[in-house]
Amino acid sequence: MTSALLGAGANANARDTLGGSPLAEAIKGGWDSVIDQLLAAGAVLSAPTLTAAAELCGAVFEGDAPRLRRLLRAGAPVDAADYDMRTALHIAASEGSLQAARMLVEAGGRGMLAKVDRWGNRPVDDARRAGAAPVVKFLEEAEAVSPTAGGAAGIPAGWPSRAAASGSTGSFGS
Repeated sequence: MTSALLGAGANANARDTLGGSPLAEAIKGGWDSVIDQLLAAGAVLSAPTLTAAAELCGAVFEGDAPRLRRLLRAGAPVDAADYDMRTALHIAASEGSLQAARMLVEAGGRGMLAKVDRWGNRPVDDARRAGAAPVVKFLEEAEAVSPTAGGAAGIPAGWPSRAAASGSTGSFGS
């Protein structure tokens, strides 16, 4: 159906009266093939920063790895911050989710590591406070690596990529 509509000239970036878009709805619905078709047709995920931050942070907090992957693939701004200037990486660190932290660092590079919330905390500070030693180790190693030295977007050498870290459970492990 999506192919037929796009082929007939439907606007892949159309908005409904509430500001929703086909791409946002496909992400919410988990329709990967529709996401692919919309992206190929030039769809752009455009949402206010707070909305993007809420979606990313919500996916991490709820342990919804597939939704986080879809948001990142569709171009959600990985560095979007909520009203407290916390990013999804802050949430991943606070929750001790190594898988989510890996996905986010790979998608956002080293700039994500230095983001400070309104209390002056970086994600690694949140991981320390949470007692999430594997996340602390990963974030410290990612901070120490140049973006090209360790692989994609500053992932430390020897750490699995997002694909390897994704597992098949559909949720984040600790």
